[in-house]
Amino acid sequence: MKYFKWSKIGGNTFLGCKQLESINIPSGVAILGNKCFYDCNKLATLYIPKSVKEIGSDIISTVDNLKIYYSGYDSDYSLIHNESKELIDKYIICKA
Repeated sequence: MKYFKWSKIGGNTFLGCKQLESINIPSGVAILGNKCFYDCNKLATLYIPKSVKEIGSDIISTVDNLKIYYSGYDSDYSLIHNESKELIDKYIICKA
């Protein structure tokens, strides 16, 4: 069986996946494309690895009780090119 290493989750990849509740992005992914998790209304947890260096616009829509866990520290998170920063910052939990 072959396994593929993802380096990017493209724009609109999970757009409108109404039943998606949790996603753990694999280590090695560097880019989250525009609206990749947009309109996933049941999304409760999103795990972002430290390998992510770029986040596109509107990757999520406003979701009640969403928690976004980032595997790096605040200082690492601040280095990400993040077009969704204002939206994500409401939900992000980094290592202190």
